[in-house]
Amino acid sequence: MSTLTRFYEHVGPLWITLAILRVSLVFYGQTGYIHPDEFFQSTEVVAGDLFELKAHRTWEFTSPYPIRSIAIIWLTTLAPLSILKWIWPYVAVAGTLPSPFLFLIVPRIFACAASFACDYAIYHLSAPPAKRNRRIKAIGLFASSYVAMVFYTRTFSNSVESWLLALLLLSVKDIMHNDELKLKDARVKVSRRYYLIAFLLCIGTFNRPTFICFALPAVVFWLCSGVNRNCQNQEVSHACRNSAAIRKTCG
Repeated sequence: MSTLTRFYEHVGPLWITLAILRVSLVFYGQTGYIHPDEFFQSTEVVAGDLFELKAHRTWEFTSPYPIRSIAIIWLTTLAPLSILKWIWPYVAVAGTLPSPFLFLIVPRIFACAASFACDYAIYHLSAPPAKRNRRIKAIGLFASSYVAMVFYTRTFSNSVESWLLALLLLSVKDIMHNDELKLKDARVKVSRRYYLIAFLLCIGTFNRPTFICFALPAVVFWLCSGVNRNCQNQEVSHACRNSAAIRKTCG
């Protein structure tokens, strides 16, 4: 069975169709206006610095009121625009600038690609591997939503928050699963990527302070489950010691 066939069976035709539609809408342009933050808090800031353009820098990024970090914006928007700047001299007349349409869709291409992190997380979080049909339905519902089609293909800080939260939830699930395997058999080698959770929490909080509010329930649940497992281990160890003491006394 080929890789494409296995992929088709895992995600289903509906999700594939909706994924193609999501990508197509990016290249169509989606000129509908949602909120100025899509430009003032991402594309315009980076394009102004990278292409030395006269851009409007909102008060959040000025020296008197530096309340937003530009680092996250550079991580999400700098990469696609840097590729555009590198390619442009080879495909256009020297000294010219890319069109406004390219400044619009190139960052959205990256946003669209990153949005599939949500699909991946929902697929693995919605149901166990044996319930493949439930997974297919879950990602189909998500991919057909207005949020996935429109908001997650634009460079909003809220969209970045959703991508990071999806990865965080998936990381917490994987770590909890590995902890359970280690509890059953101490000889099992598992990967405990605690640093990944710390990294996502740090990046997500710098992107939007509200990220910690969404991440807190998952992190607290994970930490509490670890405490419960430790308590169970202590109770089992205590019971074993008592049993051994009773056997010695009776013997």
